[in-house]
Amino acid sequence: MGLDDMQMGVLRLQSLLAAQAPQWAGLPVSPVVSSSRDNAMFRLGSGLAVRLPRRPEAVPLLHKEAVWLPKFDRLPLKVPVPRFMGAPSEEFPWPFTVVDWVEGVSADQAVLATSGDGAAPLVACLHALWAIPTTGAPAAGLSNRRRGVPLVQLDMQVQRDLALLADEVDLRAALSIWAEACNAPGHRTHCWVHGDLKPDNMLVRNGQLVALIDWGCAAVGDPAVDLAVAWRWAPAEQTLMAAFPGEAALWARAKGWALFGACAALACYRHQPGRPSKHPELVSHSRQVLHRLGLLRKVSV
Repeated sequence: MGLDDMQMGVLRLQSLLAAQAPQWAGLPVSPVVSSSRDNAMFRLGSGLAVRLPRRPEAVPLLHKEAVWLPKFDRLPLKVPVPRFMGAPSEEFPWPFTVVDWVEGVSADQAVLATSGDGAAPLVACLHALWAIPTTGAPAAGLSNRRRGVPLVQLDMQVQRDLALLADEVDLRAALSIWAEACNAPGHRTHCWVHGDLKPDNMLVRNGQLVALIDWGCAAVGDPAVDLAVAWRWAPAEQTLMAAFPGEAALWARAKGWALFGACAALACYRHQPGRPSKHPELVSHSRQVLHRLGLLRKVSV
């Protein structure tokens, strides 16, 4: 949504709340700048937020969060637990959710405290997440954009993306990393994964990591998908590597997930003649990941 659309969204949301959640109808509403392609975010009063889907693909992810996130509310890092789900109406065709507002700045824009290990809370949270029972939980697949599936299922897309990025990426090295990832055995039992663990889904307050947000890709799958954050967020690399020593297969798959995500975003969104990038920050972050993987040959203008 652009600015005008966001202002229209405020008016629409106020009307939706008046009709479906009058207990909150009198609270001030303000738009929140977000890079999310799935949902527009609005702050509601001081302690709540509202997520309005931008596109139909976001609706099942919103439903999943409403069902499962209440089971995650005891994780060491805060989770924006849904408190209310609005129904589709003539005014707005999709459901929407009211969730806890979590104060903080995205980890890619924040400075961690100089004392202590800023990424340690992430390790504790992943251990706790992976221990949550999975009975009845959704499996990784199309319903969560395949985050946590066996990497071999993504081979066709990665091969295509790498071909498109031959001007920027060391193809021989990238294909070697990818082959090792696809061939690495999956020794760890599948468990709950966040599925989209990256700095802009992590919140920092007063120099401390305090929350994980945007759980639409959560499912039961390979935990290596979450460990790819070691290449996406610089403070996490050494801490995570130390927390899971001697697990070469796990880290090979994690590196494959980092490669997959960076190549998919860069191939889709980088600047092309006659097609300027719609997501320059995502493109820049993807190049940073490829640089940390030792694969970036040069940066296109």
